[in-house]
Formats: sequence, C-alpha cells, structure tokens
Amino acid sequence: LLLYALITLAAACATVAYAVNLPALLSFILPCLLPTSLFLLLHENEMFNVWGNLGALLLAALLTMAWQVNRLVHRGLMQRFYNQALLERQEQAQRHSESLNHKLALEVEQRRQAEAQLRAAHDQLERRVAERTHELDEATALLGKSQARLAMSLEASELGLWDWDLRTDEVHHSKLQELLG
Repeated sequence: LLLYALITLAAACATVAYAVNLPALLSFILPCLLPTSLFLLLHENEMFNVWGNLGALLLAALLTMAWQVNRLVHRGLMQRFYNQALLERQEQAQRHSESLNHKLALEVEQRRQAEAQLRAAHDQLERRVAERTHELDEATALLGKSQARLAMSLEASELGLWDWDLRTDEVHHSKLQELLG
C-alpha cells in the first residue's frame, strides 16, 4: 500500500507537470496506475478491491484533470498566438498608415509649392498686364496728340493726304474733296 501510495503521489505530480502534453502524461500515468489498479480490482481480498476502485477513480480523476488543464493551456496558447498575430497585423497596418501619411504630407507640400509658384506667376502676369496696359495707354495718348497735331497742321496748311491700296483698290484721303471739289 505504501508503494501504491508513492506511485499515486508520483502520478499526481506528473499530472501537474505533464498536463500540457497529454500524450506524454498518458505514457507516464497509464503504466503506473492502470496495472496496479487492475491487479487490486481482480484480487479476491475485498480490501484490495476497495483500493483498486480507489486507484481507478484516481486514474479517471487525474485523466479528467489533465484533459481540462491541457484544453485550457491549448486554448490559452491559441489565444496568445491569435493576439500576437493581431498585434503584428496592427503594427503592419500602423506602418502602412504612417507610410501613407508621409506620402500624403509630401504631396501636400508639393501642392503648396505649386500653389506658391502659381501665385508668383499670376502676380508677375498681373504686373506685366498692368505695365503693358500703361504702355498702351501712353501710346494711345501720344497717338491721339499726334493725330490732333497732324489734323491742325493739315487744316492750317490747307493740304490733304491720300493713300491708295493697290491690292484692294481702296483710296483713303483727308479733306481732298473739300480742297479739290
């Protein structure tokens, strides 16, 4: 009985140690408890039968406990692997989003630079238009003065001007009809 108690104690300790690996536990516990429990159950002495039943009950309890521990450890490991995979995917998604944010920031900066260049070109064009408009206004004013002086000199000299375009056969003149009739 003392030997049987020591074997049972070793089996219980092994259940705690080997519960993670169910085949390893079975390869340790079954050879320890099953033959002795069967021997005690099949013995003719009633006291041995009680110990055999107790051994079979212990074997069933240890196997059930090992199965539960194995299932919990397996579930915990699977959850841990799943969580690690989730974390890796999250980190990958974060790196991808950071890359996209960097590209977006570069694109925004390029657009700002293009906008600044466009504003500078627009301002320069506005300056040129203003300069050209001013030059045209000055030229128009000078032309108006020149035409007024020409008209005054033609009137004072009682002369006329004429121009004949040979391609179109058009004649342009100033006061020739008044002067020549």
